[in-house]
Amino acid sequence: MERDVELAFQQDPGDGFVKLLQLNSREAADHADQAKKAMVTANESTSLRNFKYYAYRNCYAGHGGYVHYGDGYQGIYPHYESCANICTHTSWCYCFVWMYSQRKCWIRDKCDIRYCEAGVRGESTEFDTWTWTR
Repeated sequence: MERDVELAFQQDPGDGFVKLLQLNSREAADHADQAKKAMVTANESTSLRNFKYYAYRNCYAGHGGYVHYGDGYQGIYPHYESCANICTHTSWCYCFVWMYSQRKCWIRDKCDIRYCEAGVRGESTEFDTWTWTR
């Protein structure tokens, strides 16, 4: 028996971040209003004014990006402002990288933009980097 599957976003009451959920059709319908409210709340509560934006820049190990733990991958989120929120609330985070096409978020200790990969075509143009302006 096949099961209809849909994706939804829901705010985690523990940390306030919006998470991607996999739900069947009925569960998705029941959570649709909550998910919309959670996305709006997350977007409104996060400010990008403390970050400088670098389009088409991917900072990772060996290419201007330094990571405190692992590869810095944080997961899939509905909007890059969620990634900014994670960085803002992580003591060692100085910058973050966002992949638009897959809504993926990585946080970094340091990003030296001079050495970050510059997107020219294909997948490399799907990454942007934001750094703290403190």
